[in-house]
Amino acid sequence: MTAMVESVGGEAAIRHLIEASPLRKSGEPEEIATVALFLATDDSSFITGQLLRVDGGIDI
Repeated sequence: MTAMVESVGGEAAIRHLIEASPLRKSGEPEEIATVALFLATDDSSFITGQLLRVDGGIDI
């Protein structure tokens, strides 16, 4: 849920995506940020060439 989502009608505009997702919730900016922060640390130093989908299962 970001300003971009709000600009297109808020949660009501993406309700169909939320209901179709396995987690039945929208993602929060912090959930994306924690992945980005992890990838920026040495803890991810052995990860190469991967596609990490941080989408709550929408793309399953």
